[in-house]
Formats: sequence, C-alpha cells, structure tokens
Amino acid sequence: MSTGRNTVAQALNIALIVFVMLTFVLAITTYLFFSQREDFKKQAKEATTTAEKATTDKNATDDFRKKLQELIGYPEEKIQSDIETDVNNLFAGKLDDFIKDKPKTFVDLAGALLDTIQEKDKLLEASKQARAKVEAEMESKEANASIALTKKDEVLKKLETDRAEEKKTFDEEIVSTKKISDEILAKQKKSDERSRELDGIKEEILKAKSLVSIKIQKDFSAKTSAEQVGLVLAELRERDKKIVETNSLLATLDAASPEAQAAVRATRPKDERIRQIDGRIAVVDELLREVIVEVPTTRSMRPGLFFEVFHGDEPAPLVSSKKGIIEVIRLEGPTSVRARISKDSNRDLIVAGDVVASSLWDPDRQLQIVVVGFVQLDNDPASDLDQLKGVIAGIGGVLVEEQIGVTLSTSLVVDAGKPDSKNNKETSRRDRAIKEAQRVGVRVVDVDRFLDMAGRDRESLEGRSLPAVSSR
Repeated sequence: MSTGRNTVAQALNIALIVFVMLTFVLAITTYLFFSQREDFKKQAKEATTTAEKATTDKNATDDFRKKLQELIGYPEEKIQSDIETDVNNLFAGKLDDFIKDKPKTFVDLAGALLDTIQEKDKLLEASKQARAKVEAEMESKEANASIALTKKDEVLKKLETDRAEEKKTFDEEIVSTKKISDEILAKQKKSDERSRELDGIKEEILKAKSLVSIKIQKDFSAKTSAEQVGLVLAELRERDKKIVETNSLLATLDAASPEAQAAVRATRPKDERIRQIDGRIAVVDELLREVIVEVPTTRSMRPGLFFEVFHGDEPAPLVSSKKGIIEVIRLEGPTSVRARISKDSNRDLIVAGDVVASSLWDPDRQLQIVVVGFVQLDNDPASDLDQLKGVIAGIGGVLVEEQIGVTLSTSLVVDAGKPDSKNNKETSRRDRAIKEAQRVGVRVVDVDRFLDMAGRDRESLEGRSLPAVSSR
C-alpha cells in the first residue's frame, strides 16, 4: 500500500513537476508569443506606415504624372515609353531647329517659348503702337475729309440751288418757247390751210374753164388766177343777164301747166356744155356690152351711177352731143370701174378714148340736191316729189331740206318748174334758190335733164320700174 502510495505521490510529483515545467514553458512560450506578436504588430505597423507612405508617394507621383501628361498634352492612358518616344521624336523633328543646341527638356522648351512669346509681344506692342499711330492719322484725315465733305456738300447744295434756278428759268423759257412755237405752228397751219385753200380755189378756177366760151378757153390756162376769176365773173355776169331775161320771159308766160312747161323746155337752147370730164373709156367689150373706164379715183363711187359718154377730142362737149350712157356695175380698182352700156347708137359707137362725165358724182363730197318748184312727172295733179326723192336716194344723193336751201356745198339744183300761181311761198322759194344757185355757181337743171343724168325717164317712173337696158 505504501509503495503504491509512494508511487502515486511520485507520480503526482512528477505530474506536478511536469505541470510546473509545462506552465513555465507555457509562460515562456506565451511571453515569447506575445513578445513576437508585439514585434509583429510593430513591424506590421511600420510596414503599414511604409506602405501608406509608398501609396501616398505613388498617388502623388501618379497625380504629378497625370498633371505632367496633361500639361504636355498626353492622355492618361498613354504609357511612359510611348510618351518618351513621342517626346524624343518631337524634339528630334519639329522642335529641333527651335531649341537648337539647348537641352531637350520641356522646361527649356517652355523657356524658349516664353522668350519667343516675349519677342512676339514686343513686336505686337510695336505693331499696336504703329496701328494706333496710323489710326490717329486716319482719324485726322477723316476729320479733314469730313470738313472737306461738309464744304463739298455746301458747294453741291449751292450748285443744286443754282441748277434748280437755272432749270426753273430753262423751263420758263421752254414754256415760252413752246408757246411761241405753238403760235408759229398755228400760224403755219393757218397759212398752210390758206395755201391749200388757195390751191383749191386755183383748181376750182381751172375747172371753171369749161364755163367760159371756146374763144376764151384757148388762153385761159395761161392767165393768172385773178385774171381767170375776172374772165369767169364776166362770163357769169353775161349768163346771169341772159338768165334774168329768160326768167322774166318765163314769168310773163306763167308756165304752170305740164303742156306749157314742155313747150318752154322745147324752146331752151341746146348749147349747155359739160363742165368737167370725169374719166376716159379704156376698153370696150362689144360682146358683153361693157366698158372699162379709167378715173382719177373711185372714192364715193358706187354701182348704179350713170355716166354720159362724149367724143374724146372735145375739151368741153355740149350736152346735146353725147354718144350714149353707161351704168357702173363694179369697181375694178382704185382708179378703174366696169360699166354696162345702157344707151348708144349704131351711127356713133362708143369706142376706147371716149370721155365720160356726170354731174351726180364728186369724189370729195356727198351729192346734195336741192329741188324747187312743183314736181309733176305724170298727168296726175298731185306732187311727185316722193318719186323724185327715191331717184335721188337711188344714186346715193341727199335731198337738202327746204330751210337749208342752196349753199356752197350744194351739188345740183333741180328746177321742177313754176309752182301754182296761188302758192306764193313756193314761188318765192324757187326764185330765191335759183338766184342763189346762179350767184354761187351751182348748176341748175330741169327734171328731165336730171332724170337723164340719173338714167331714168318719166315713163319708167310712171310705171314704177327701172328702165331696161336699151339696145341700139
């Protein structure tokens, strides 16, 4: 038992020793561990501090690098080797001549650029000063130019005022000149009208050649207009004297009945002459019984107009010597007409060269006819004035109203004979009209002569039909 107890005690002692040793070892180990741990912490802290400093330095370096790259114009992602290559190439290429023998650094480059900029600034400042000087000179010149322009405007205004005055004076002179010119033109026009009137009078006087006797006609054209007028007036006075004597004789006869009027017409002289030749026959067509007549103009001419035909060798043929009558059927041109042979004779044929005349046509005025007296175309006691009006209208004429009477525009006066002795008013009107016609030189014919001119006769009017084209 005791041995066992000793063994146990021994074992416990050993265990205790072991425990103590292990505790000591544990304490030493713990101490060492904690000691190393503190070292480790200190080292870790130092390492952390170093790492943080390295990180800060690295970040500062990176920031510096970024700012440097931004400053020199390179992007952030550009690596250093590429930047160095580009910088070397830049200095070796474009900037080599600029910095020449200076160190190839951006500081030196900046210094060179700064020097260059300062030089440029000096040049720019000099340029500004020169420009300011030029501008000052320009302002001075502009001021002088403004003064000169003001003076010029004043001169121009004065010139404009003078020009306006001159224009006003010129316009007044123009108005005055135009007024004088208009007066001169009016006088010239009046003078021309008088000249044309005188020429017309001379032509009319020449037409009066046929009114004088054949003896006077020989030297009529060689006379002056005044002498011609004197000859015509002398002829008209002689004829007026004869007409007055004849009218006195007729008045004593008091020829109012148709039978008496016919007897008076039969006693009238047959020596009435044609006053004016109107045309000449150029061509005769015996088969068609038509002729071509050459006239000065066909103005106012119309189909249905009758012309009397006379021998072409008679300058002023007698009415009684007519060869026949032709009727215009068509206008061939401005100076020619086609006519139908209405009356002719086998003993004296119408041939080329014969002349034609009509008192019922005037190219320059309308046919105006005054009818006086009592118109009686048949045995009926009633007036036949309406039938005579129809004949006048048929040849393109106009019957002049009673209140107008005979004027210088009258073409012909048709005397139908003395009215009823009880109608003093018509008698007086007839006498006044015939006397005025004699005074102004208007031709007076009786009814039968007028019907003959118009291509009619009493028989055709009594039957109210136009006369047929007569044969030979």
